[in-house]
Amino acid sequence: MTRLIDRRAFGFCCAGVFIPPSTPQPAPKQPALQGEWSPSRDATAQVTVASYGAVGFFWGYDYFEPRRARFSDDGGRLDFAFRGGKATLTRTGPRTALLVVEEGGNTTRLEMQRD
Repeated sequence: MTRLIDRRAFGFCCAGVFIPPSTPQPAPKQPALQGEWSPSRDATAQVTVASYGAVGFFWGYDYFEPRRARFSDDGGRLDFAFRGGKATLTRTGPRTALLVVEEGGNTTRLEMQRD
């Protein structure tokens, strides 16, 4: 009697059928604040956020270089310093955030929108 299929080859083929396919891993979560943010009312402010922190900050008719930018653990808040003060951008909705700027003893709060 001649075997048509080798048992070992048949076993390997069957094992391949029963191996579950690998599930795709979700893409790494991007920080919730990534993008450009401008005030929802007339004010001279803009914050540009990249995946690694604030890359641009325009405030009071001047451009400042953000320093020591740090995201919160959930990515919903970004703290950074600039020459003369510090600022915090906190996500408040899908396309809105609150910018709190502290400089020279003054605190300014602005509602921001993603551009």
